[in-house]
Amino acid sequence: MARTTFTRTTRDGKAVTETGVKFCRLLTRTIRGHEQAFVQLVLRGVPLQKPKNHVQDGLVGLDLGPSQVAVVGEGFVKTIPFCPDLDRTETARRRYLRKLDRQRRANNPGNYRPNGTVKPRSQRKPWRTPRWASPLALPPRRARAMGFWPGRWIPLKAPALFSSPE
Repeated sequence: MARTTFTRTTRDGKAVTETGVKFCRLLTRTIRGHEQAFVQLVLRGVPLQKPKNHVQDGLVGLDLGPSQVAVVGEGFVKTIPFCPDLDRTETARRRYLRKLDRQRRANNPGNYRPNGTVKPRSQRKPWRTPRWASPLALPPRRARAMGFWPGRWIPLKAPALFSSPE
């Protein structure tokens, strides 16, 4: 069996030659619905440490919030946005849909049972909906940002958004 040698440079600038594989792991992953197998080689020696990721001694405190993470260490404080690529318009949209639902329940108390569910069609009165309650009544830019624009999708589990004579 041939031995493999690896040469690496330490932080001090010294060249170190390592020989051999410490052990192998057999990993299986499901990728696009297909089971794939991989061999992961773990080499002997100390792993490479990039200069930009240097390790220091000291205490660090983390404060995980709903929208950002605060890191406090000796001599520095930093806040990092939590999930910066997350679509924040979904929150405004949910808030708007909750507002519509509260308004609909306040305007039509006779159309709901005591447990909060909608009465069957035969027992309901016509819905009363204010004109502003249509997503199309929003300013176009805001409606487009929240996903309520003609030709775009409306949430699947949203309450009925338009009043219709029944």
